[in-house]
Amino acid sequence: MPSGPDARCCRVPSARAALFEAPFALVAHDTQPDPVFRYGNRQALALFESTFEAFTALPSRLSAEPANQEERAALLERVTRQGFVDDYRGIRITRKGRPS
Repeated sequence: MPSGPDARCCRVPSARAALFEAPFALVAHDTQPDPVFRYGNRQALALFESTFEAFTALPSRLSAEPANQEERAALLERVTRQGFVDDYRGIRITRKGRPS
């Protein structure tokens, strides 16, 4: 069984590759009360300075500075209402603790 993005993304190989290689960061997380990332494409992994395995074990709240938690909550509310957002811009924290 493959691991990494090939194991959890689209079933169509060309779509899977296109999403993983997209020129923008693409992330997804689950719907637990404390959501955990379930996908990050190559751009997202580079921005977060992470591996796929480490990223998909990260609670998404840890990707925002504590001072920006209210902004993150508003973002998640928009996602809940709309199903996705495509205009988000903000500072996130890398796996190494640096702003990204």
